[in-house]
Amino acid sequence: MTREPSSPNRRHFLRRLGGTVAALGLASAAGCAAPRAISSEGGGSNQFDGSGLDAAAFRDYRDEMRARYGDHGIFGARSPPDDSSFVTAWTEEFTTGRESWTDDGDGLVRADFAVARYHLGERPDGDRIDAWLLWAGARPLTETARLPELPGGYEPKTSVRVRALGVNLGFAGSLNLVHNTPDGDVKPSQAGRYTVLSGGQSVVVSADAPLDTGTVRPKAPKTWDSPPVTGLKEDGYTVSWQGRSADAVSVVAVCTTALPPKADPSAVAVSFEHHVAAGGYLFD
Repeated sequence: MTREPSSPNRRHFLRRLGGTVAALGLASAAGCAAPRAISSEGGGSNQFDGSGLDAAAFRDYRDEMRARYGDHGIFGARSPPDDSSFVTAWTEEFTTGRESWTDDGDGLVRADFAVARYHLGERPDGDRIDAWLLWAGARPLTETARLPELPGGYEPKTSVRVRALGVNLGFAGSLNLVHNTPDGDVKPSQAGRYTVLSGGQSVVVSADAPLDTGTVRPKAPKTWDSPPVTGLKEDGYTVSWQGRSADAVSVVAVCTTALPPKADPSAVAVSFEHHVAAGGYLFD
């Protein structure tokens, strides 16, 4: 079968790998089978005006994520709050390496992201209290993937792993962050799971997630150098998972905000950033 010429995306991929690909080609030609590390990452950013999924649409989305990620679904093994407290939700999807990594264009790692807002009530001082559930799930689309052909007819493959996963929720306006969980690094334990929940109100938003490997890091700085980049200087909350997994992984967190009674709810701008990184090794 005659192979089609490399597309611009494939040429971009080869340029992006730079010295790694060149070194691999030379090593292969010399008969060396040592693996070479590679990585791919990306994400996105949106700013929302308050519109999003309604309760019925979010129920359907939760069911879809449960089918895709199993125990790593949005609320884990816990039940969501009653729909009467639900305000809205936003969701995103990103597949790393879809255009430039694999010949079939399927990509390496699929990731899904969601932020759901729940109204918890009012404090005695009149502040409106809301809980924001942040969730992300990811899994490799394949354990191994064949990459575009290199000069000389060499077709490398890679073992695929999820390396990082993160969600940032930003607020521009009168919202004040008053509570977040987790509030420190979370590492695997004998229980194999961790739990997050809102507090201080009659309505409670709680979720849990398996944690077999890696570290969940809340309020971490956004260290990714590729998009998302917003340039906004707003308060917010970031949660991420970092590790190395060939299976499904997830990260979940809850933060709580207070809105003063005289503040205009429509003037609150919410930004939602998401990020995923894949890694692996090229081998013969």
